[in-house]
Amino acid sequence: MNIKQIIDNYIDNEIEVEYYNDDISINIINKFEKEVEVKLPDDYINFALSNNFPISIFVKDEIWEEPSCGDLGPAWTFNRGLFFNSFSKNIHEDFYIPDLSREFNTESELNTIVFMNYSSDQSPFCFKENGKIYQFSSSGYELCEYEESFIDFFTNEIRDLVIRKNEYKKWKVDKSITAPLSVRYL
Repeated sequence: MNIKQIIDNYIDNEIEVEYYNDDISINIINKFEKEVEVKLPDDYINFALSNNFPISIFVKDEIWEEPSCGDLGPAWTFNRGLFFNSFSKNIHEDFYIPDLSREFNTESELNTIVFMNYSSDQSPFCFKENGKIYQFSSSGYELCEYEESFIDFFTNEIRDLVIRKNEYKKWKVDKSITAPLSVRYL
């Protein structure tokens, strides 16, 4: 299954996808891979070069309003979306993979490519030298290693978001409901 099929299969009209693929080439990606000594998986490279490259996938505000400062709740109730970083030089600096990766690698003393963050968490998802996906704390401490391809990872993240959205809608009515953080653990 490709990215477009995954989005078409799982995303409904309550979730907004913003696409951004401007001025990205395989040469830009390969140059950065060499700089940080990380080989990206082919399925991720195809994703990054595709016309279906999402920069964000968020539950719409009218379904899942953004929390106010000081709001408390189960951790899953704050994670209403995903940010994907880009190799495009025309994107806002907060999403530019080379700068994010260089900064993270300098602070953590790791070799990674930072490709995604949750909306509610500053713990980046990265590719390491082995092409595997890891989530790290902002200090570089390994939180999780994902034993799956990028396409499987993307599919599971989208499925997780849909589950959280549906559970959030129920939780707004009944605060005793809890949701799984990930379909990987069901």
